[in-house]
Amino acid sequence: MKTAKKNGGDAPSQTKAWDEMAGLLEAFTRRFGHCRVPRHWPEEPRLARWVQTQRLRHDRLSLDQLRRLHELGFDFGFAEGRWIANLLKLVRFKESHGHCNVSSRWSRDPQLAKWVHGQRVEYRRGQLYLHRTARLNQVGFEWNLLGKTWHQRFQELKQFKERYGHCRPVREPEATPALQNWVGWQRKQVISPERKRLLDSIGFIWNPLEQVWEEWFRRLVEFKRRHGHCRVTFSSMDPALASWVRVQRLRPLSRERRKRLESVGFDFSPFRCAWERKFQELVAYKKRHGHPNVSLHFDEDYQLARWLHKQRRRQTQGRLQPERKRRLEALGVFWRSLDFTWEQRFKELQAFKKRFGHCRVHQRWPENRHLGNWVRHLRDIRNRLSEARRQKLDAIGFDWDPVATRWERRFEKLKAFKKKFGHCRVPTEWTGNRGLNLWVMAQKRGCAQMSPERVRRLRELGFWAGRRQEPS
Repeated sequence: MKTAKKNGGDAPSQTKAWDEMAGLLEAFTRRFGHCRVPRHWPEEPRLARWVQTQRLRHDRLSLDQLRRLHELGFDFGFAEGRWIANLLKLVRFKESHGHCNVSSRWSRDPQLAKWVHGQRVEYRRGQLYLHRTARLNQVGFEWNLLGKTWHQRFQELKQFKERYGHCRPVREPEATPALQNWVGWQRKQVISPERKRLLDSIGFIWNPLEQVWEEWFRRLVEFKRRHGHCRVTFSSMDPALASWVRVQRLRPLSRERRKRLESVGFDFSPFRCAWERKFQELVAYKKRHGHPNVSLHFDEDYQLARWLHKQRRRQTQGRLQPERKRRLEALGVFWRSLDFTWEQRFKELQAFKKRFGHCRVHQRWPENRHLGNWVRHLRDIRNRLSEARRQKLDAIGFDWDPVATRWERRFEKLKAFKKKFGHCRVPTEWTGNRGLNLWVMAQKRGCAQMSPERVRRLRELGFWAGRRQEPS
């Protein structure tokens, strides 16, 4: 998490001295129409120093003091001033609604809703300044709404069970899509023992496919009782059952299921040539495109893509025959489609590096936005990447922290400036490198958030010489 400015304690209360200086600032504003008190204003020299102190130590002010300065149009700096304005809007929202959970669909102020979401994202990534975190905690900001949402959905599922007698909302058209998606997600993710106990207490079905299979098997037994055999065809009165029967013949079954089907006289004669036909189509696809990894979003042969998707699913479930697995691997099939996508994006990044000499792909690069998003995602999941992938990226000079890299480049330019002119005071109007002047100004403003290592390097360069804002 980013380092905050030094804070000696809780924000001070509205003392008589602070109110006196704030009153002087209000008089100044009424007289001149702004809060920018000159540095050596002869009428009240203390006021300029006080204004500068409020700007540097605003994190120690109370919310009432912040609001009072904000209403005067006080300049906290562009970024900090905008953040404080949103904070005060959130405080007003809480005063009206009793909480800080601004909905992302709140139409009255979409900008505030977006800002609230952004604070939670920065907090999860450890990128939110400590003094901002403290401010939000002060107003009762909730950082994680998932736990609250989980219990709300659980109560909704409990009411659904009381009404319909089961916990499968996907079977009832009246169930909300949100509840249906939530139930499906509980089966996929790893949940805590306490939540599992709560779901078990209302008869939650963890494997609905098993229950579905039992229902279809009972329908097959009933068909056998009426017709004397299990050869259900699509021309019969039950085409849905015929489709299920076909699936049982094509897919590998557990030993228990196979025995149960054999006990009712089920015919397992498979259509052996069907798999082979699809495999030959996959071979032809590879000859045309150079790889056999057909995407589900590929329009040329959607059926082939679905077939390959089924093979991947069977491999994941351990139900793909070893010989078929060997043949597909020899053809070059990736068992995870994401692995294939990763290799494609890596080749695109190599081409980008060859063309531009670096790997810093902008997220909105118009030629390939997917590559820009992928590069940013790699930085977010760096610690979750495999060692082999990290080594491949390091081998082509992948920049894991472009912000730090930009800082180093500016620092080297400042060193060159110091070597040429003997000081680090880059003038505003200097045309040699406009960006360097802006960077130097940013270091001055952000000195309190700067890491000790960077402070040390700048001090050794003589950056802070003659400056009042040198960090301790």
